[in-house]
Parts: sequence; C-alpha cells; structure tokens
Amino acid sequence: MKRIYLALLSLVLVFAATGCGDKKEEEKTVSVQEDLVEFVNDELPAIETYRSTAVNSYNAYFVSEDVDTAMFLSDLQSTMIPNMEAYITELTAVEVATEDVAALKDLYLQAAEKQCEAMRQVATAISEQDPQYLEQADTLIEEAQSLITQYESQLKILAIDNDVQINGSFE
Repeated sequence: MKRIYLALLSLVLVFAATGCGDKKEEEKTVSVQEDLVEFVNDELPAIETYRSTAVNSYNAYFVSEDVDTAMFLSDLQSTMIPNMEAYITELTAVEVATEDVAALKDLYLQAAEKQCEAMRQVATAISEQDPQYLEQADTLIEEAQSLITQYESQLKILAIDNDVQINGSFE
C-alpha cells in the first residue's frame, strides 16, 4: 500500500510541477515577410538620422576642391564618427526573427562598420598627415559599397520572394 501511495504521490508531483511555475508564452512564429517589413520599413528608418547625418556631412566636404582640413577633422571627430558609432550601436540592437533577415542585417551592419572605420582612417590621415591612411579609407569605402550592393540585391530578392513593398529608395 505504501508503494502505491508513493507512486501516486510521485505522479501528482510530476503533474503539479508541469502545471505550475512560469508558463512560457507560445512562441509566435514570425514569417520572413513580417520580419522584413519590420526591419526595413520600421527599424531602419527609426535610426536613419544617425547614418544620414554622418554620411551627408562627410560627402559635403567633397563638393568643392577647397576643403578646410581642420574643420573637416573637427566635424569627423565631433559629428560624423559619433553618429556612425551611434548608428552601429542602434543597428546592432535591432532584433530580427528570421535567418534571411539576420543575414540581410549583417550585410548592412558590416557596411556601416566599414564606413565608420573609413571615417576614422581619414581623421587619422589628417591628424598624422599621412596619406597611407587615406588609401586604407578608400579601400574600406569600396568594401562598404560592395556590401551595400550585396545588401540591396538581397533585399530586392527577399522583397520579391515575400511580396513586400519597400518604403524609401536605395542610395
């Protein structure tokens, strides 16, 4: 009788343990379509100001041939690089749910990191008056552009495959 009682008690405890405690919420399955829309149409535009401020400020110095290098260095250090770093931090924090969108995000993040590093190399070139750093910056910019091209191609494929309308345009 004692054995039966212990067996029943064990069963009750097993069922009680499965019924109690933290109930996990059912994990919502997110489709690539939903994830892509969230990432490209919501998440990226929310942090775009950082990137556009940095890139537009950087590009503005190459409109004319007369560049005030002291001002350029100051803007690199005070505006452009900090904005790119903030963008990278925010982009890194964006959560995605699918492998396809994670791969897309990774391409874009790599491009942003290379752009930021290129800006750092330009700042170092000006500070140290060493053109070798400019060559490194040019290489990084080319690599970043290649990654952006890959990102755009991958985005277009995912958008078409998942019937997604992308807001905005490609730069």
